[in-house]
Amino acid sequence: MNYLGVNYTYKHIPKLDPEFIPFGIWMEEYYNDQNCNLNWLLSNQDCSAMLQTYFQALKHKDAALMYDLHAESIKNEASRSLFAYHWSHVLEDLKIFDGEVHKQSVSCNGENDYTILLTVYGNKPGGQQIEVDLRLRIVEEKGQFRILQEQVLEARHRDIKGCC
Repeated sequence: MNYLGVNYTYKHIPKLDPEFIPFGIWMEEYYNDQNCNLNWLLSNQDCSAMLQTYFQALKHKDAALMYDLHAESIKNEASRSLFAYHWSHVLEDLKIFDGEVHKQSVSCNGENDYTILLTVYGNKPGGQQIEVDLRLRIVEEKGQFRILQEQVLEARHRDIKGCC
């Protein structure tokens, strides 16, 4: 059976309520690393919904969610756990507090192929503020917007100890 984009099976379908959803079984499949996906969240959403989810993943240091936001075509390069391990170390000492989209353009490659320039703002331990300029290439894949390419363009550090 399928509920919110997550496939699950169970042995005994109740005769009185054949549309019953056994959430215990469904949640096991939802939280399974092999099946974890955002299909239910990103279906029929625009590119800005995916960007908001990306910002939230950065703020909450959720490297596994960041992996899930990437296009299926590039996920074979690294496993989910390896990707999460790497990004967890990158995000470990950062406290991301804001993000700003500067420019969005549609590529000539297709109608739903976007290049987005954005800046992420955060703090590092020791009183440093960090600003990171990123370029994301986002494509529509199976009705959902996903990150095809991430590139850090520039990172700036500023000492804010004497401020305020």
